[in-house]
Amino acid sequence: MKDKRITMLYGILICAILALGIGVFSLAMNNDGKDNKEEKPSTQKISTKTRRPTTSRESEITTSKEVTIPPTTASTSITTSSISTSTVKTTAKTTSKITTKKTTKKTTKSTKKTTKKKTTLPTHTVIPPNAERETTESSTVYPLAQDSIAWDIFDRINRAREKNGLEPVKVAVDLRRLAEEAADYLYDFTDTEVKNYIYGLNNYRRVTNHILTYDQAVLSLYNGTVQNTDIITDKSLRYVGIGVIFRQVGLGDLPTYYYVIIYE
Repeated sequence: MKDKRITMLYGILICAILALGIGVFSLAMNNDGKDNKEEKPSTQKISTKTRRPTTSRESEITTSKEVTIPPTTASTSITTSSISTSTVKTTAKTTSKITTKKTTKKTTKSTKKTTKKKTTLPTHTVIPPNAERETTESSTVYPLAQDSIAWDIFDRINRAREKNGLEPVKVAVDLRRLAEEAADYLYDFTDTEVKNYIYGLNNYRRVTNHILTYDQAVLSLYNGTVQNTDIITDKSLRYVGIGVIFRQVGLGDLPTYYYVIIYE
């Protein structure tokens, strides 16, 4: 009886061990199947991801090589041409400015030289001596003429003539006009040229640039006239024409008076 029981126990134990082994084996097999099922999709995903990025990168690289390079070259050429064009324009502008400045300076210098040395004075209208002349007491309209200085010098001349018992002189329209023209020409021409311009008429010419005030101008020009002419002592004189032109001359804008008086 004991042997049978022991045998039965052993049989049950063996069956239990076998059942346990079968269960463990089945569980292991099930786990391997799941792992295989999970690995396949992951492998596909990995391969898909690996292949797709590789393919997309290749396509991107290929696309960038095929599409980007020509525009880059074109843009480079366009940029180069635009830079060269702008450089040419800038160079042209700079050259034109330099050329304009140099040309202007040369032209100005040649104009000044031509005005002072080559241009001849026009011939003035011949004024017959001792003719009856139109006289005036009105202001002049000649450009740049210092009319008030001219009248002050004229008044001083007549006061001095009256003191000497002589008749006063009068301002002749044609002589005044000619004296103003001659005074204006003194700015552009030499004293000898202006002297030849009014040749045949009694006259006194002066250029002074050391006068600073109105009163000094009147007194200096009047005293020069009295010292160099017989205008306050000649009883035969009847008419005068006085021209005073004021200009600022030189780099320092030096005030300069150009003076001509014609008398007969």
